[in-house]
Amino acid sequence: MKSRVGRALQVLAVIALLAATVWWWDLTGPVPMAQALYLVVPAAALAVAGLAALLRARRAVLIALIALLVSAVAMVPVLRPAPQRPADGPELTVLALNVQYGMADVASIATIVAQRRIDVLVLTEADQRFVARLSGRTGIRAELPYDSGRSLPESAGTAVLSRLPMTVLQRDDHADHEDDPTKPQQPIVRLDVAGHPVTLRGVHPRSPTSEAKLPAWRSDLAALARWRQETTGPLIVAGDFNSGWPHPAFRELAAGMDDALRVTGQAWTPTWPSSRRLPAFTQIDHVLSSGFQVVDAGTVAVPRTDHLGVWARLRLR
Repeated sequence: MKSRVGRALQVLAVIALLAATVWWWDLTGPVPMAQALYLVVPAAALAVAGLAALLRARRAVLIALIALLVSAVAMVPVLRPAPQRPADGPELTVLALNVQYGMADVASIATIVAQRRIDVLVLTEADQRFVARLSGRTGIRAELPYDSGRSLPESAGTAVLSRLPMTVLQRDDHADHEDDPTKPQQPIVRLDVAGHPVTLRGVHPRSPTSEAKLPAWRSDLAALARWRQETTGPLIVAGDFNSGWPHPAFRELAAGMDDALRVTGQAWTPTWPSSRRLPAFTQIDHVLSSGFQVVDAGTVAVPRTDHLGVWARLRLR
């Protein structure tokens, strides 16, 4: 009996070791969804190692500890707050929130904008009806009078509202989506931050929730990475990325940029799903920036959306 349990633990340890290596796999199938659950890997490896040690299943202990080491090699560089150069320029505060098909509580959003003194609000899954409801019921447009223009319907819509003067560089509406009308809107704007031009893009790549959706997910992230590499000057990319640090495609996109939560020691704070019975297990909402010092950052909960909002106070270099 004991030997059978030992063999079972050895199998579990091998599975944990294989799972620990998915950090580096850029594959299709279930891999991207498994990567989103990467936080489970070290916990599972530790549990297997502990149980195997109690039963003196030495080989299982060794394999589980190797799995733990491999996951640590992947995670520790991200867990460690990234160093930053100090800045002394003007500041702005950005909030990115997925409003879950326009169902998020508009009064709560307006309260957060006022309390946090939000300068730029990036709303994903926000169609024009939601923006109108937010504006009409809360008076938020007195705080954020500038906008990125008409949002696409349903979950494809993305809106940028700003306290700062703003020029729309690309609305990314139906005219830009003739080849694929299901593609989420990702508007590009130029902010005037105390006389300094800053490019901001609200982003919402498609999700990798099924194998059929994976090519579009990869294409969206790759296109954002290319655009980011071609864009000069101070830059902010904010929204629901449907990806995070365990995904190689996200790491390529974020290379050379500061992730506000990571910089402030919150790289593994999960943002989704925030309102279901299961606890949030992955961080897919981000505020990325270059040309700024991240002064502070955090998350906010809004009723009737399954995402936490991510806010960041940024100081221009």
